[in-house]
Amino acid sequence: MTFMTKDVWPNDGRKRSHIPLTPVWIGFIRVLQLITSVAILAVTVYGLTTMQKATNYRRITTFSGSEGFPFSWFTFAWTFAYLAWLGVAIVYIPVMYNRWVQLGLEVTTVIFWFIAMSLLASHADDLDSLDAFIVTFGPKYEAYYEMNVETYARSFVIATFTATALAALNLLLWGATLVHFGRALHAIRKVKLESAAAKLDEVAQYYGHAPRRTPELYNQTSHQNLTEPDSQGYSYDATELYGRDPRYNTAEMEAAERRVELA
Repeated sequence: MTFMTKDVWPNDGRKRSHIPLTPVWIGFIRVLQLITSVAILAVTVYGLTTMQKATNYRRITTFSGSEGFPFSWFTFAWTFAYLAWLGVAIVYIPVMYNRWVQLGLEVTTVIFWFIAMSLLASHADDLDSLDAFIVTFGPKYEAYYEMNVETYARSFVIATFTATALAALNLLLWGATLVHFGRALHAIRKVKLESAAAKLDEVAQYYGHAPRRTPELYNQTSHQNLTEPDSQGYSYDATELYGRDPRYNTAEMEAAERRVELA
């Protein structure tokens, strides 16, 4: 089980500190996503090919709802391109990786698979039985159907239901990786906030003061020194941490102060 939580990154010395945690089990899910997408492509191509043989009609959107077939092909191409980029960026060329680009692509892929599943499901609902399917061709077609078309039509219906089920499974897989990636981004943000607080404490300790738990920004509207109490009850000069605002350390201000003294 420990192996499943290790990063999939190879130990090749490349800098990957900007890449969120990618455990081995996420790598397995990525492989399943690709395999499921290939299976959907194969099933939809087979199903639509059988129906084209039955009707001798080459248009791929002949039947109501079959727009899900070409859209699933587009989604497969999108998925393949995205996973190829992700694999190359993480394993071979980390410099081309950007986590916000991955977030956008991940969300877009989930939306595409949801649309593909919905279109295939709407078509599968129209094909809830072979009898209802044949009615759409008219009564004169039934005899011809029984002689020549029944085998192809049955294969088309089975392929449609199978593609719908696989698309639903793929949508769940993509939802799982999206949730994990969102949690990884949140973990990175949390670490950065804790690191920033630790650095501020180091600066305070360098000047001989106790670490500040809730640091306040230096008032940029005043060039006077600020004295603030810390958690242990004694005060220190906040400008030592933040420095004076250079906008108020000007020759014009010094000249004005001298004029006031002379007056």
